[in-house]
Amino acid sequence: MKKRPRVLNNNYGSLIPLKIALIYAAVAGLWILLSDELLHLLFKNPTTITRISIAKGWLFTVVTANLLYFLVYRYVKALQRKDDNLFEVVQGVSATTGKAFFQSLVRKLAELLRVDYVLVGELTGEGLARVRTIAVFGKGNPMENFEYDLAGTPCADVTQGEGRICCYPAGAARQFPQDHLLAAMGIESYVGVPLCDSEGHVLGIMAILGCQPLEGKDEAEAMFRIFAVRAAAELERKKRVDDLRAAEERYRLLFESNPHPMWVYDLETLAFLAINDAAVSHYGYSREEFLAMTIRDIRPPEDLPRLLDSIAQVPPGLGQSGYWRHRKKDGTVIDVEITTHTLTFDGKAAKLVLANDVTERRRAETAMLTQFSQISTIFDSLNAIVYVAGLEDYRLLYMNNYAATLFGGDWRERPCYEVLQEGQTRPCDFCTNDRLVKDGEPLPPCVWEFQNTRTGRWYQCTDKAIRWIDGRLVRMEIAVDITEHKDLERLKDEMVSAVSHEMRTPLTAMLGFTEFMLENEVPREEQQTYLGTMQRETLRLNELIGNFLDLQRLNARRQSFVFAPLAMEDVIGEAVALFQTASEKHHLVIDCPTGLPKVHGDGAQLYHVLTNLISNAIKYSPYGGTVTIGARHEEEMVIVRVRDEGIGIPTEELERVFERFYRVDNTDRRTIGGTGLGLSLVREIIHAHQGRAWVESKPGKGSSFYIALPVAAKETAESAPSSTA
Repeated sequence: MKKRPRVLNNNYGSLIPLKIALIYAAVAGLWILLSDELLHLLFKNPTTITRISIAKGWLFTVVTANLLYFLVYRYVKALQRKDDNLFEVVQGVSATTGKAFFQSLVRKLAELLRVDYVLVGELTGEGLARVRTIAVFGKGNPMENFEYDLAGTPCADVTQGEGRICCYPAGAARQFPQDHLLAAMGIESYVGVPLCDSEGHVLGIMAILGCQPLEGKDEAEAMFRIFAVRAAAELERKKRVDDLRAAEERYRLLFESNPHPMWVYDLETLAFLAINDAAVSHYGYSREEFLAMTIRDIRPPEDLPRLLDSIAQVPPGLGQSGYWRHRKKDGTVIDVEITTHTLTFDGKAAKLVLANDVTERRRAETAMLTQFSQISTIFDSLNAIVYVAGLEDYRLLYMNNYAATLFGGDWRERPCYEVLQEGQTRPCDFCTNDRLVKDGEPLPPCVWEFQNTRTGRWYQCTDKAIRWIDGRLVRMEIAVDITEHKDLERLKDEMVSAVSHEMRTPLTAMLGFTEFMLENEVPREEQQTYLGTMQRETLRLNELIGNFLDLQRLNARRQSFVFAPLAMEDVIGEAVALFQTASEKHHLVIDCPTGLPKVHGDGAQLYHVLTNLISNAIKYSPYGGTVTIGARHEEEMVIVRVRDEGIGIPTEELERVFERFYRVDNTDRRTIGGTGLGLSLVREIIHAHQGRAWVESKPGKGSSFYIALPVAAKETAESAPSSTA
């Protein structure tokens, strides 16, 4: 078991006079007693005894005087030697600080105390569980510094000794078997003292180690007591200097390596005191030029009153003085965002400034605000709901006038679901936010339909994640009212039902004539009349069913197409041949140039398209005229035109004639039969051919229907000019 360390005290000096007094009293008492007894035994004559007693007294005086002289002389010499040693140590370390102080201290202590090793170390590591030596002197020479763990060493007792000196005068290595260094060095004795800061926290240790049992413990105690405080103060000063240097190094690294311009200027003279490389590079001035200037020199003259006012109201510590304008060496004026810190620099009241060039950002913000203002003007003119809301907090950032008239003007910073929906207190289940952004980047627009709970109307919504003016991603929604469209679709569904009902009309006629002819004898002439009526009704029914089913198959993508290179003039010829004898009032003309390239198409379907267009041209030219079917090659398309001289189509109706069941609402057209499916079928077939269909017309001057079909790939390759190497 480790022995308890001996704790030295400072009472030894006060015991020396007492020892001298006790020695003197003991010697004097023994002399008096023994000498008196001896005189009485040897002499009986009182006179002789008296004389001998007088001589004995003088002898005692001489002997005790010599004894006192010897004791006092030895004590004084010991004190003088100690004073000389202390003076020599003090003289050796008083004029030094830092590392030199500790090196001088350990040398002097080792020499004067005649010990093998003296060290001074500071606590370090996590939990201050290690010692890093500052100065070590051993075996007559300075030694290299080293680190070691406190655990298991006598130094651990020192750091927990509450400021007292711990002493192991003998057997130190045996008492600390875990400290292999003690055994390797052959240490027999150990004396250590903790070095504490002004608040009593242990900063380090000072220790002497000897390879022999310790002698002169009193002198070692005196030395430790005298220099422990001085060494602790120097260690505390060293720690503060090290901390200050580390802070200065961090500041220097931050200051010099910061990518943004930084400088320090005097608050009284406004002169630059320090400047970093980024400022030199960004502003164009050299470091020398900067240090010869003041902060006024980089500010436009009109900004100086604001500058002086801001300096007069400098708050202590960290601050931010907002946006400023600076002038570079080439005269360029830039916008900067300033962050400041008031401090003392070389004894002067100064300000540290970090300048972030935001010129481009401010320009971009201004441009974006201008652009947004323009876009907002456009949005305000739309008869559609347009709003912008946050992706995370759902708060409305923008709403156009149309939306504000529907949902009220009190919408700013309120959740979109609360403003746009009736009684909604949480994000809507159908919200598209999670479908608009992936990995921080906007996804393609999300298009969907819904019926608004506040207005009761149907809207087609287009949602898109966009960058807002502050850089964050937000959701913009454009909602177009499609209530009428929905109603129209409903009407068309009803129309389909009506068309199916219309089929019964020809069927009724056919069935009626058939039953009549089966049940009655009908003359040959009447039979021809009845059969002619039945044939017309059959053709009408066949056309109605065929167009309707073809259109439905196309919409359902179930129609099969057989694409191949196709000569369009052949298809035109076949379609025209069908109608050559259809009407005596109409004259059909083919206008196709020679060498027309082949198209990529399905012959049967294109034949169907042309027969529909020619049939319409004849049907809507009730007074006859010429129907011209022509074609031309234009870029990579073959354009086919069917022109009539009929009643024409009003301009406002041109965009709708290709819609299903749509028929122009005028008297001339209503007297002409039809279901409004033919042109819709034409458009669907042409779209399936990757082409397009359109119409040009003026009321009373006829109509021209066009279809554009892509040229077959082989034809394109053959018509392309060949290249030569």
